[in-house]
Formats: sequence, C-alpha cells, structure tokens
Amino acid sequence: MIVARTLTTTRSTGPAVATAAIATATAVRARAIHCPVPANLRNYPLKKQILVADYRSHVLSNSAVLVASAADLTEADWQKLRVALRPLGFGVTSIANGVFSVAATQHGAVAKRLSPHLTGHNAAVYTLPPSIDAASPKQQPSKKSAVVPPPLINDPAVLNTLLSALPKAGGKKVVIKAAVVNGVYMTAPELARFAALPSLDQLRGQLVGLLQAPGQRLVGMLGQNQSALAAILGQRVADMESAASTPAPAPSA
Repeated sequence: MIVARTLTTTRSTGPAVATAAIATATAVRARAIHCPVPANLRNYPLKKQILVADYRSHVLSNSAVLVASAADLTEADWQKLRVALRPLGFGVTSIANGVFSVAATQHGAVAKRLSPHLTGHNAAVYTLPPSIDAASPKQQPSKKSAVVPPPLINDPAVLNTLLSALPKAGGKKVVIKAAVVNGVYMTAPELARFAALPSLDQLRGQLVGLLQAPGQRLVGMLGQNQSALAAILGQRVADMESAASTPAPAPSA
C-alpha cells in the first residue's frame, strides 16, 4: 500500500518530492516493523499503536494504577501534581480515553474494568518503578533478562498518603474514579477502605501480640500470687513437720 502511494507520488510530482515521499514511506515501514504491537492485529493508525504500547508498558504494568478525573487542569496544575507525587513514588499523566481503553482491554480482564470510567478529561496516577543507580554497573538490567513483575504494595499507608496528597496538589479538580492495585480492581470507596488498613508489619505485630497474650497473663498471675503460694507451701511443710514430731498415742490395754 505504501509502495503504491509512493509510485503515484513519483508520477505526479517532481524528483525532489518523490525522493522525500520514498524516505517517509521507508521510515513509516521501519517503525511499523519494530512496533511492539503487531500491526496485523490492530485496525487503528500506527501512532495509536505506539501510544497503546506506551500505556501498557509504562502505566498499566505497575503495581497501582488509579484513574482520576482531571478537568480544567492548567499546565501549572499538571506540574504541581507531578512535583507533589514524585517524592511519594507516583507519576501522573493525561490519558486519551479511547486509546487507554484499548490498552486496558489488551492488558487483561482486570485492567479492562477501568474502561467504563474513561469519560471526560482523565489522568492516570501510577506507581513509579524502582530507580536504578547509574553508578552501579551491577544494577544495570540485561537486554536478555526476563520481565520482572512490579513489587506489590504491602503497605496501604502508601496509598493513604497518596489519597491525602491529591486534594492538596490538585484541589477538587482531581477525583479518583477507580483503580487496580496489586492486580485487584477497586472502586473509589473500596480504595479508600484499603488505604485505611494497617500495614503488613502492623498486622504481624498484632498477631504476635494475640499469640503472646495467654502466656503473658499466666506469667502475671504466677508473679502476683507467688507470695501467697509460698505461704501456703510453708504452712503445709510446718503442718507436716508438726505431725511428724508428735509422738503417737500408746495403745490401750
């Protein structure tokens, strides 16, 4: 198709324009060959294919992805959001609803459930991947290494901090609609309840406390009644010694 259009351009225009058209066609064909999303499986333009692949690799592949309304945000508002969320380990980007819906559908059944919330102007808030120290060659990823899944969010306090920071950074313009956290779809109320849960370390501490409570109560009871127990045992010993020292009565004739 690209070659046919190029031949038509060559017949109807001069050599210079034809040369430029051939170069453009070659570049487009090269990009189509190396596009991460197979072109024969998609019915939308190459630009959208690249954007779909970018959404899947940089946004949807992370531990947490939150879809939020972002109406009437200025460029200054976007910059304020980015600056506020990055220290918390989160990134934010504006999303094209149609393309993001395609990316979510391709990514899996769980991410697909975000599609009904893609109305109006929206943003995607997502966890940033762990940074790699450029000064340490051992931490550089190998080109042949397998894809490593993102680390799970074991501390709900991370999301609680995020939900507290969003109103301060975005005001009433940024409202969470739905999210996918650790591979689980959540509505906005469910996400708020999950963020309010104690962390995994806190739950472990509470479990250890419950297991240790009976033993601690037993030790406390023994410690409190130790003096009383010693007095009872002492009295028993005295009674036994008294009984042993008392001569037995003589048998009657």
